[in-house]
Amino acid sequence: MVSTTLGAEGLGARDGESLLLATAGRHSRRPVSQLLACFELRQRVGAAGRLLLEKEFTWETAWKKLDF
Repeated sequence: MVSTTLGAEGLGARDGESLLLATAGRHSRRPVSQLLACFELRQRVGAAGRLLLEKEFTWETAWKKLDF
C-alpha cells in the first residue's frame, strides 16, 4: 500500500513495513516506482499490510473494540 502521511494517520502502519509513504511534489511517485521495480519489496510490504488489516480492521476486531 502507498499512502500519504495524512492518509495513514491512525492506521498504526509503519513506513517501509506495512506501507510506503508518499510525499507531496515530485517525489510522490517514488514509492509506487519502488514497488513496481522490486518484487521482494512488493511481497514484504503486501504481506505485512495484509497482516495489519486482518489484525486491526476486520468486523470481528471492530466489535471487540466497542464497549457494550
